[in-house]
Amino acid sequence: STELRGEAAEYLINSIPCHLYIIVFTEPDRVQHVLWHRRDKLEEYWMLLDEVVGPLIELFADETIFIVSDHGFGPIRKTFYVNEWLMRRGLLQMENRWSRRLLTGLGRMMEALYSKLGEVKLLHPLASMLKEAVGVDRLWRYLYSYLSKERIGGIDWRRTRAFSCVHTPHFGQIYINLKGRMEEGCVDEEERMRIIDEVIMELQGLVDEDGKPLKVEAYRAWELYDGPYVEEAPDIVFLIEEGSYEVDAKVGVGRTFAPGAPWTKWTGTHTKTGLLIARGPSIKRGHSLPGARIIDVTPTLLHLFKVPIPRDIDGRVLTELFE
Repeated sequence: STELRGEAAEYLINSIPCHLYIIVFTEPDRVQHVLWHRRDKLEEYWMLLDEVVGPLIELFADETIFIVSDHGFGPIRKTFYVNEWLMRRGLLQMENRWSRRLLTGLGRMMEALYSKLGEVKLLHPLASMLKEAVGVDRLWRYLYSYLSKERIGGIDWRRTRAFSCVHTPHFGQIYINLKGRMEEGCVDEEERMRIIDEVIMELQGLVDEDGKPLKVEAYRAWELYDGPYVEEAPDIVFLIEEGSYEVDAKVGVGRTFAPGAPWTKWTGTHTKTGLLIARGPSIKRGHSLPGARIIDVTPTLLHLFKVPIPRDIDGRVLTELFE
């Protein structure tokens, strides 16, 4: 819990002298995912967090303190089924076997049931009852997970040119089935570049089922990453409506968009705009940092400690932060 983390942090700070302490509270993330629609509950939690963090800050009254979030938060509007979208464009192909069709049908049925239970407000009461029956809720989740993976497993890789295996729902990733990189790759380098350009162009013209044009930020891997492993990164990374549209890799769901988050029923999701607050003897008072990025925090800390900053590090020193 937040209180226990605070107590543990205070104990360690008082017990072990260090030049740098990093204290992480994960609860703000978890609470906002499930209670974004309950502003009253969020404000109750912020008051609790303030009561826990305040005394920790006072332990460093004469030192420099950074409060940093790894992202912001906002509402989940819809879910985008990226593999379904790719399939409808002929870039992803499924095996046409009866067993795969059966699994797809079972997966759709479970999603529909789960969604309906949520709509009639029976989902959480039933979940509580299932948890009392040893292992039943775990079996349900395992079965759903298995059916989801089996649907991805039903992809015909020899005929598929682009696919997604989303690592996080907060932004989308698309891989090109490149020869030499993928075990059953079928796309050469020239076609890869053409597909990347075409997919990005189509993503930037994405319209949801209500006819609403969507704001999509889409990037090629080398526009975001560098280093020896760029070729292993997703070829395309994209964000829809500042992150308010989550991305799901399931295929065979029969639609490209769904309201909210059908499986988790979360109401809050990550956004790009995070938080950076600094206080200390050398920190300017009342100064804003509109251009700061999360990757600037590490070089700025190294600068504070007068540690040499590697030339290949991402980000920059936030020199405008200091007196």
